[in-house]
Amino acid sequence: MSVVSGQPSAKKEVGNTETREKDIGRTEETETAKGEIAEKVNSDHKLNTTPAAESEEINPAAEPMSNKPESASFREISMETVSNYYHKSLFRNRQAMDYLAGRGLADPKLIARFKIGFADGSLADRISAEQLIRLLEAGIFREDMGGDKGKKRQEHLAECLTFPLMDDLGLTVSLYGRSIDDAAYLKHLYLKGKHKGIFNRKASRVYGEIILTESPIDALSLIAMGFENVQPVYGVKGFTREHLDQLKDDRVKTVVIAFDNDDAGKTGANALKERLSAEGFKVKVISCQFSILS
Repeated sequence: MSVVSGQPSAKKEVGNTETREKDIGRTEETETAKGEIAEKVNSDHKLNTTPAAESEEINPAAEPMSNKPESASFREISMETVSNYYHKSLFRNRQAMDYLAGRGLADPKLIARFKIGFADGSLADRISAEQLIRLLEAGIFREDMGGDKGKKRQEHLAECLTFPLMDDLGLTVSLYGRSIDDAAYLKHLYLKGKHKGIFNRKASRVYGEIILTESPIDALSLIAMGFENVQPVYGVKGFTREHLDQLKDDRVKTVVIAFDNDDAGKTGANALKERLSAEGFKVKVISCQFSILS
């Protein structure tokens, strides 16, 4: 199958013998994603396994930097730096890797391709006081009330898998976190401020039909099954102006909304269908079973 490479694709192929675009085109709006996916996934689907390029890094093995002056290597700490640190931290955490395995997402090539990470709570010990202030401003850290001890600073995405969200240039501009604790009050977390960045950003540049899911981990589940033409929004009410502009700029013709098969998902899908239809897109809605896993 053709994979998302960031290069224009004349045929926009998804399957080996016929395009996913044609397959999805035959899908009735009421067809469930479970039947849709099972019918189409072939054992020979391949993923692009080229690892993301390395950028500036925090060395997980380095001595704590909290009480040390900044070195030149980390003076320009960025969202990319943090994303790389979390990516390397993932492989040190058995619980996080087991969680991915339980969802069928533990393929090292898939993890490397999308730079999936894990916030294990160790970042504060690797940065200087000045860097901590910068990361507080960026939303990587937050201040929680700590009783008599005053405010307590901790990683906002602690105990979460992390997914880099990219801009048009392929730079990490934000992060999404999915808690590995299914009993957590908040399972899906984003950084503070205006939503920005898109997971699997390159897909809409290649495919004329895009599947929209509620979250990056839902999108990754479909990608793992061979569906390359998928991008997530920020929850059922999280379709942003950036998403709309990107779909238009990349000349996407058809949008398939694949939200969870619960009341919130159905309501959100119908509202988004009306909005996208008004913008001139051909829109389909399929019912998914992501609510079991999300």
